[in-house]
Amino acid sequence: MKGANLRYDVLRLREGADRDGRQSKCTMARILIIDDDEMLLSAWSRLFGLSGHNVVATADGPHGVKLFSEGLTDLVILDLGLPSMSGIEVLKELRRIKEDALVIMATGYMSAADAEEAKKQGAFAFLDKTSPLDELTRTVDAALDQRKKGTAGGT
Repeated sequence: MKGANLRYDVLRLREGADRDGRQSKCTMARILIIDDDEMLLSAWSRLFGLSGHNVVATADGPHGVKLFSEGLTDLVILDLGLPSMSGIEVLKELRRIKEDALVIMATGYMSAADAEEAKKQGAFAFLDKTSPLDELTRTVDAALDQRKKGTAGGT
């Protein structure tokens, strides 16, 4: 059933509206997605690509850091639980490369301690991967809006 909901959400959001019919206010951005869940990586890449964003995706933390260091990323969606390097370690590296790196952390295993550590390390937001896709797109919209206004920071 979850796959059917994901498909529905992708198709609905592809049309530029969330579940409530509100239009997305996102402007085109360069999004880097780092997640070892291949199905989710593919779905999110497609979702944001169809929304007009330029998406680069990788399942590997060190490769994601390398891609980020090339300086062509506006926003990173980062998995907390990566196999080769934890999401928190990747976040620290991204913030070392660019102090105001705009990063949304995502995990399938939410904990208050992880959320607190992500915020402490400068993540813009910390989301549960099981949340509806429109929550992710609203968070991406909010992060990009704040960046555009020059006020990006953790929420």
